Amino acid sequence: MQIEFVNHASVLMTHGQVGLLSDPWYSGPAFHKGWRLLVETPEDRIEELLSRVTHIWISHEHPDHFSIGFFKRWGDVIRQRGIKLLFQDIDDQRVADFLRAQGMALTELTFGKAFDLGSGVSVTCLKDEFYDSALSVRMGDTHVLNLNDCAVRTPERAREIRDAVGTCDILLTQFSYAAWKGGRENRDWRAEAAREKLNNIRIQAEVLEPKTVIPFASFVSFAHQRNAYLNDAANRPEDVIEAFQAAPSRFV
Repeated sequence: MQIEFVNHASVLMTHGQVGLLSDPWYSGPAFHKGWRLLVETPEDRIEELLSRVTHIWISHEHPDHFSIGFFKRWGDVIRQRGIKLLFQDIDDQRVADFLRAQGMALTELTFGKAFDLGSGVSVTCLKDEFYDSALSVRMGDTHVLNLNDCAVRTPERAREIRDAVGTCDILLTQFSYAAWKGGRENRDWRAEAAREKLNNIRIQAEVLEPKTVIPFASFVSFAHQRNAYLNDAANRPEDVIEAFQAAPSRFV
């Protein structure tokens, strides 16, 4: 199997005939122009990428994970190529209704139940808090756990994940804060939030025992003039590398 980072919380996992893409947000702002990607993905790159995709998983409805602009722009390609969409089976049908209205093939994943994608690939969706979800992906002999920005902050919560799907070979997880953390004068709060994100990774790695950790889902900036100050304490990739130099897991 192979994992290819695309942008922000989006990776392409391939094995056999299956290409599983996560959370495609590649251009434009999110959260009322409050967020922007650090680098947008060129359209020729997206077109080539979709030629290798058989399934797209959407973790939750936040616009940096469920990009309406992406599905409107690339809807014809998704329909023509028969790409199947995966989303959590929940009572709130707004996301599902939108995707079906676009004429796309959608499977709603039952929490905790494995779903076969073919070619020796199966996925299990796990609920997290009110609206988020994680995805356990088994590709051949490799187990990938995509936590995106799920709130796995304590050993107890990490053990719940482990009890549900086991330890993993590869862990994908958020590495910096992604919400409002006080006014301009509250930098200490933001610095503490950044340290907490690194501690979350440490807890997740200790309990889930991955061989490799891929920190992602934080490649954005607070982009509006009213919130740009929130960038002042955000973790950078080099902060993650420095924090986990001696970790038993490999960080890439």
